[in-house]
Amino acid sequence: MRQIHIIGGGGGIGRWLIDNVFKNTSPIICYDSNLKSLNTLSAEVISCLIKDNGSYSSYRYNFREGDWIFFALPIPEFEKALKAIVPYLKNESLVISLASDQGRSSRFVKSIDDFPCSYLGCHPLFGHTVISPAGHIIALTDFDTSDMQHKILEIVLKNAGFVITKLSVADHDKFMSYVQALTHFCLLGFASTLVREGLQATDLMKVKTPNFQFLHAFASRVLKLAPTTTGSIQAADDASSVRMKFLETLNELHDNLNTSSINKCAAVIDGIRTQIAGDEMDEGAETASIAVDSLQRFEELIYRYRESGSPFIFLHKRTGYIKIIRIVDISQKEVTYLESTRLILWKDEKRYAIGLTDNAKRNYRRIGINFKTNKIESRHLLTIKKRHIQLLTSDAIHEFYRSNVLLISIVKDFANPYNHDMSYFEEWLPLLINGIIQCEFIESLARKNEIPKVKIKLTFDPNEDMDTLITNVKAAIEQKQFSSR
Repeated sequence: MRQIHIIGGGGGIGRWLIDNVFKNTSPIICYDSNLKSLNTLSAEVISCLIKDNGSYSSYRYNFREGDWIFFALPIPEFEKALKAIVPYLKNESLVISLASDQGRSSRFVKSIDDFPCSYLGCHPLFGHTVISPAGHIIALTDFDTSDMQHKILEIVLKNAGFVITKLSVADHDKFMSYVQALTHFCLLGFASTLVREGLQATDLMKVKTPNFQFLHAFASRVLKLAPTTTGSIQAADDASSVRMKFLETLNELHDNLNTSSINKCAAVIDGIRTQIAGDEMDEGAETASIAVDSLQRFEELIYRYRESGSPFIFLHKRTGYIKIIRIVDISQKEVTYLESTRLILWKDEKRYAIGLTDNAKRNYRRIGINFKTNKIESRHLLTIKKRHIQLLTSDAIHEFYRSNVLLISIVKDFANPYNHDMSYFEEWLPLLINGIIQCEFIESLARKNEIPKVKIKLTFDPNEDMDTLITNVKAAIEQKQFSSR
């Protein structure tokens, strides 16, 4: 049985692999020098603490033939750890370096005499904060089509959702000097300029444009990476020369734009545009538009909830809890809201009664649960930062209501002139009428020379107006076009 070893798996990309790629794989063995990080791993993962001397001798018997050993370490630590582990590696195993500097990793492996197993460079082109592998790129270097371990790993990564790019080591490091080193350098330069000029992002965000907002966001993202990760990218062999080329280009661009003539500046910009125009630029502009639109859709969504007064359901990123609120006000960074939730023991189940709307208060009052109808006062209001709000899918919201909210139920007879059957009421009616969570068919009621009737139990969102709901159900049942026959 193949074992998965993650060297440096207590955090970062190593931990991400455990949680998102190999979570259903057993056994997984994680090695890390941080005991606190190891203690946060699931019970299914075998944790191995590496002491200050960096020795793996205590774990020599962990390594078997055919194992995969991932190194999620900066280059200096990779070299040190691999050197310590080599004596224990078995035939037909596969060593995988996740480092961004694949040239240095590859050279170090090839410098080891009688290296006992296969090696593959595997560079994830994303950070450990992404939510899934789907659509993200992994660059493979030193890939050998005749090596079965290489081929099997490629299949595993593809099945996980990754997009695989195979490169020579030289091409990989050349491309990374632009894709990573240059990109990070631009963002670090942007952030450094703000710091040098004594400007606070809080002040600038009051007059933000989409371009500034996203440039600041990506600069922040780079700065939140482990400094050793970002530093290893800038220390790569090709990074220095690319930075120098970039600075030379900027100086030349500055000289060309250093004029009071708008037409001359426009000509310079147009000259750049004509050289890169095409599908790639169009796709880039569309990607930027999608990003801007996604933020705007969020703003429009919370605005609509504020205007309607309807309960807004979301996941609090900091606490991990689902919250139901009524949005009262919206500022640039925060949402002000009212919360009116009571935990009720109802028929031996704990359920949340949400008294945020007049409809909900009326419906709950019918079953003996009273909410105060006080006017909104500042002492009742709370705030949350927008960035702590995570939207839920409609399915997740529906399931939350079904499983956690104290819903309202009524049993009622309806005329059933078209003899709709059980499937109509239990499967179709909740889809036809907004607010119905569940419809239970109880019985058909038929008397001679009378229109057939049906008895059903309707379970619905407490925020719905009961009379309107009953009217809509009656209309749906009596309309022939919705017949299930």
